[in-house]
Order: sequence, then C-alpha cells, then structure tokens
Amino acid sequence: SLDMAEAWSKDRLSPMIRDTDVLHDLFGDPRTRDSGNTLLHKKFPGGHVTMAGANSPSSLASRPVRIVLLDEEDRYPASAGTEGDPGSLAEKRTTTFWNRLLVVASTPTVKGFSKIDSRYERSDRRKYFVPCPHCDTYQTLKWANIRWQERKAETAHYVCESCGSILTDADKPAMLAKGQWRAEEPHTTIIGFHISELYSPWVTWPEMVAKFMDAKRFPETLKVWINTSLGETWEEEGEGVDHESLLARKENWGKQLPEGVVAITAGVDVQDDRLEAEVIGWGVDEESWSLQYHVIHGDPGQKQVWEDLDKVLEQRFRHPTGVTLHVGCACVDSAGHHTQAVYGYVKKRQMKRIFAIKGASQTGKPIVGKWSRNNALKVKLFPIGTDTAKEAMYSRLKL
Repeated sequence: SLDMAEAWSKDRLSPMIRDTDVLHDLFGDPRTRDSGNTLLHKKFPGGHVTMAGANSPSSLASRPVRIVLLDEEDRYPASAGTEGDPGSLAEKRTTTFWNRLLVVASTPTVKGFSKIDSRYERSDRRKYFVPCPHCDTYQTLKWANIRWQERKAETAHYVCESCGSILTDADKPAMLAKGQWRAEEPHTTIIGFHISELYSPWVTWPEMVAKFMDAKRFPETLKVWINTSLGETWEEEGEGVDHESLLARKENWGKQLPEGVVAITAGVDVQDDRLEAEVIGWGVDEESWSLQYHVIHGDPGQKQVWEDLDKVLEQRFRHPTGVTLHVGCACVDSAGHHTQAVYGYVKKRQMKRIFAIKGASQTGKPIVGKWSRNNALKVKLFPIGTDTAKEAMYSRLKL
C-alpha cells in the first residue's frame, strides 16, 4: 500500500530486523545494500518481501507473488497510471501459484464505491458474536444498542438486545474472550470479516459516544466517524435538494458586514475573456456569507484586468464592532488558458497570501492538498480536492 511503502521508504524496517533475533538471522544485516536487500525488496531463504505503491503500475506487475496483502484498498487510486485497478493488478501476480492467498484489509468509504464493501458482500460475511453476561445470548454489538443521557457521554452503556440488561465496558473483556466468528453465507470459499470499534479493548463506549457527539455536527466529520469507528460505508441521502426550502433560508445582508464574520477570503476564477471573483466572510464552525461578486471583463493576458483585481482584493471592510477587516487570503484558479498569467500575478503577491490553485477531481483527495513549486515560475501551487469540496457543500445544503 502507499502508506506501507512510505513507512518502508523511511527505513523503519531495518531497526525491527536489527533488534529482533529471528528476523536478523533470517534477513541478515539490514545495513547491507544489494539487489536482494533494498528499502522496498528484501530476500530471505525461501522467499522475499516486496513493498509496492498502489500508484505504481511497474511495481505491481514486476514479479510473481504467492501471498499478496492489500492494506487500505479503499484509499487506492482508481487506476495505477493507465494500467487499471491497483488491487486487480496486484492480485494478478498470484496467478501462477495453486496455493495463492490474497488478504485485503480496509476501512470502508462510500456506499456503491467502496472496494472492500464489495469484496465483503461476495464473502461468507463473518461477524463476531459475543454472549450477554446475564442471559448468555450471543449477539453482535450494534451502535443502536448504545444508550446515554443527553449530552452526557460518560453515562454511555450497552443494552442487551435479548434481556435488556445494562452492560458496561467492565463486561467487555469476558464477552470478547467467549466470542465466536459466525458466517452469514457459509457456502462460499471467500472468507470475510467485519468488526467495529464497539469491540475494541482500547476504546470505551463513553469515548465512542463523545467522538460521535463531536462528529455529528457536520456531514463530512460524521462520515469519517461512521467509516472508521463503525466500519460501515457512508450512504448519501437522496440526490435532490429541495429548492423551495433552500430559497426559504435565503438572507439579505446588503452591504453591511454581518456581525458573525471574523475572517474574509476571496476566490478568483479565470476565463478567456474575464475574471470572476467572490469575496466571502467566514464565522464560527465555517458559517459563511457571500459578501461581493465581481466580474472583471478583459483579456487575462493583459495587465489591466489584474490591476482591477488588486482593487477588489485590497478593499477594507468595516465590521459592526468597529474593527477593520481585509481579505486575509485569496486563491486564483490556474487551470485554463492563462496559467502563466496567474503564476505571474501570484508570484509577486504570495506574501499577501494570494495563491495559485488547481482542481484535483479524484475521489478522496483532501480539500486542500500539499503545495508544490513544480511549475515554471516556482510559485506555490495548491491542489484542491474538488469532489471532496463539492460533497461537503452539497451535504451542508441538506442541513
């Protein structure tokens, strides 16, 4: 996986080999560097261990492998270069072995797009059943059976679905020790396991409730909690947003700066014959107000439109409390026919926190990625996860 390859690239395996006698004897001196002992490929008598990046088609197709381990498959890119699905490419390496083994582990993501969810549905679907210490009824632990007093996470407990007894984290170790994996579809040869944080010996039920109460404020944080804590896919609600209810929430604050605004930013889109800039005020919990929208007509290849943009970004705003605010940060879209003009504009203004951005539409990309200077003028270029941003905004329209 990408994560494991990165960890190996920092040479975290060598200390483990050095400090573990059985591994040291098996692999030899980790400081030795040859074709059979590199950061990503290490031979031992009878086999080898090889790490591969999910975005590297050459590493996924380089050699036959009997045992393939795919870690966090739902985080893999849709395609390894132009070669196709990384998981399928890696699985193909096992074809020549009659006793091949493929092990896939991952936190699920979005319903209908989750690779691990699809694999689990094709498996025998094993879940861990534990006995109630009061009635001895075996059951799977379900979030719906966690109860607590309103706003008091510390009161969280589990209610047995059979006898209604109240269970606490003190009951969990004995329940786990007597647990059993049971398959829902025992007639398939693919073995699949699902388990959630409810079973964790290291996370208490009150801690889970506290994290849930914090996460449920926003769809995007609730999505992460459902994926990582419950181990379940996130399922979007109906596609439609009721336009009438949306219009009913419309506000008109005119030219007056809303009192909730504590910071101001601007976003600039570059077209062939104009610039379009929106000035946005931001408040607590990412509440926002559209303050101004400017259309600056002209050729972005000429200086005049950029000078007019300066006038927009250099404005001062009087807050109702008497404080003066200004545009604290602005982003200019560099994708299009005037990329070099954008770079030239932001290069002289980066100290004013005016930056170039470029959309990255791949699923799962962070809204703001790590910047790079891989461009002709060596300006900071920030990748924007447009799918992730749109998903967050679309979800909030439904609130």
